[in-house]
This record gives sequence, structure tokens and C-alpha cells, in this order.
Amino acid sequence: RVRCISEWPLPETVRDVRRFMGLVGYYRAFIPRFTAMAKPVQDLVSRCADQPDTIRVHWGEEQQRSFEALRSALAGLPALAYPDFDAPFQLCCDASDFAIGSVLEQDHRPLAFFSQVLTGAQLRWHTYEKEGYALVRSLEKFRHYLLDTRFKVTIFSDHRPLQQLAKS
Repeated sequence: RVRCISEWPLPETVRDVRRFMGLVGYYRAFIPRFTAMAKPVQDLVSRCADQPDTIRVHWGEEQQRSFEALRSALAGLPALAYPDFDAPFQLCCDASDFAIGSVLEQDHRPLAFFSQVLTGAQLRWHTYEKEGYALVRSLEKFRHYLLDTRFKVTIFSDHRPLQQLAKS
């Protein structure tokens, strides 16, 4: 499997790019920072939305770096742990200028990853709004893990205003 992925050829047509993004998109929950990593190639897919599948794509440096990072991430997927519902969960959330993401962990072992591109008005939000949105979306995404736990969920954020909110 690893050799097949690491030797995946550079996409040449719109169809090739869509196939590759379909493959890596299927594993997005297992790839940390997937959204940020995939953004250049995903933007290319969006620009080619109205193009026939057989049209050759213009592949720039940014898309090349994105492709290689995704291919490498897919070949070296982290081993995810199984959840232990008799142990506490930790949720680590973060936001960037254009995306949000999180990882659900137990004892510093990842159980699942989540990432999402911010769109439209969300891109104009202040940092505290993006960080808060990352927390809310992550709690929604991992709800099925967190509902049945008898432990408090520890939330980690590098955003000071959110940390202060949690303390008050």
C-alpha cells in the first residue's frame, strides 16, 4: 500500500486531480492539518469545476508541494488509537487564517482528526471567533465519542482569550 501511494503519478488532467483528491479526501480524518495541506490542490479542482475531465491542468509549485505533502501524509498515516470510554479525552483545537482543525486524543495518542476550510464571511472573522468556531465544530464532530464519557473532556487551545473564558 505504501509503495503504491508513494509512487502515485503526478496528476495531469482534471480527472486525475479529482481521483487523487477523492483518494486522499477519503482519509482526511486520519491526516493532521489535511485542509491546510490540501488547499492548493483543492483550489485547482475548484477552478477546473466547469472543465471537461480530459483537460490538462496547470500544475504550479504550490500545487506540487501540496501534492507531495498529501502523498507523503497518506503513505505515513499515523496509527490511530481505539477510544477507551473508561479514560478521559483531550481535544486540541486551533484555527488559522483560512482553516480550523482539531485532534481528539487519549494519553497523547490521536483517535481522530478534523479540519475544515473557512469560507465567505468566516474568512473575515476575528481570531477569537475562528478559534471559538474551531472548538464548537470539533465538539460537534466528535460528539459521538464525548457523549458517553463519564470524565470531563480537557480542551487545549493556544488562544489566550479562550483560555481566560474557560477559567471564568
